[in-house]
Amino acid sequence: MLYSLLKSIVQLAIQVFYRSIVVEGKENIPRKGPLIIAANHPNTFMDPLLIAAFVKQRVGFLANAGIFRNKYLAAFLSYMHVIPIFRKQDLRPGEVQDNTKYFSKSVEYLEKKGTFMIFPEGSSFYEFKLREIKTGTARIAFQFADKTQFKEGLKIQTVALNYSDAIKFRSKVMITFNKPIDVTDFKDEYLKDEESGIRSLTHRIEEELAEQLVIADTPEKEELLRRIQKVYADYWIGNKRLREKNKTEMEIRIALAKAISYFHDHLPEEYKSLEQKIDAYYTKAETVRVSQNLISNSYLNGQPRVLQLLYLCALILGLPIFLLGYFTHFVPISLSILISKIPEDIEYRAPLLMGSATFIIPIFYFLEIWGVHYYFNQVWITLLFALSLPLSGGFVWIYRTAFIRFKKLSSYLSLQMISPKFVDQLKQERREVLLLLEKARKTYSQHRKQTLNE
Repeated sequence: MLYSLLKSIVQLAIQVFYRSIVVEGKENIPRKGPLIIAANHPNTFMDPLLIAAFVKQRVGFLANAGIFRNKYLAAFLSYMHVIPIFRKQDLRPGEVQDNTKYFSKSVEYLEKKGTFMIFPEGSSFYEFKLREIKTGTARIAFQFADKTQFKEGLKIQTVALNYSDAIKFRSKVMITFNKPIDVTDFKDEYLKDEESGIRSLTHRIEEELAEQLVIADTPEKEELLRRIQKVYADYWIGNKRLREKNKTEMEIRIALAKAISYFHDHLPEEYKSLEQKIDAYYTKAETVRVSQNLISNSYLNGQPRVLQLLYLCALILGLPIFLLGYFTHFVPISLSILISKIPEDIEYRAPLLMGSATFIIPIFYFLEIWGVHYYFNQVWITLLFALSLPLSGGFVWIYRTAFIRFKKLSSYLSLQMISPKFVDQLKQERREVLLLLEKARKTYSQHRKQTLNE
């Protein structure tokens, strides 16, 4: 019952925390075990919460043993079906790494038709990279299959998590549930050579994850990817509906990352030329702080002055609601942000921010509602105020977004009035960059077709 309650809270919390959650392949999720879910791990506690929220059956977890040091937390984690796995960095001086006992617990969990989640990279870092996949997932799978003589139909489902910004509130995330891998497919190889079977299954897991992830293995590639996406996104996405836009945006990131790696490795001169052209264009655009959607006219619709006026009217009319939301949420949000910044590792910030806000905000709501009722002693005023709290809180973010857009649009229109030639030059350079990117896309598409036909 506690698991179901917490799952409902998490489902609500992630819908508030993320601006967009795109889930692909929900139909691929088996309704029952034995099942191992293997996912990449860029965002510590947020990763298991996001995946478990969309899996109907109860999910157990394999987690690093370092979080089990506190006996009270360890008891709670055990109740929540969390199984510790020791990594080298979790060991104290003199301790020996031995996961035999916990591998056996994992096998017992699967024997009960259970579903558990494991992160085979073995650690969590926020980066556009898939780290080496450890063999532990395959070893647990074969240990179970061996014990049950490959008769229980164990599946391994790889899940790819792609964040637009893993530590940012109201960012976007795409969760891709791939078709389950049938461990029985590796039976013959495993029975002939255990280590060969383990390596093959591990390679399959790594291959499936890499295919669905944004991978940029150097800071230079990562920066180039971000810049290309900002320039190319509006051009490629077009007039799609919101969910399709969010999905396409994530798919663009994945495709661009693969294309960048291909050019870097096989066409270094073209890669360098593309990098220099985009850097030059971006440097010029950033000196005047002009965003790409303004240069591309993606939401101006040919009437920028009308849009500016509409923004101004909306900001004036919405100011009272914004102030109500701001002052009723300032303290709990500030406390949540403060708590999220306690750990030095940025990978903990998003789950801590969401988790602390999920509990702190309702407490403050209760105190504020009690205060209003105590002061006015009118039920209708209390009910109206209680209803206004979540609505005004959500409105603060909408108002903030509108204000930022108004500010950028006003700066752009001022620049257009003062230096129209400079703006025209920027637009021309953007068109040249897009032509270059389109040429690069066709080159990469031809390479992909040749690879698939081989």
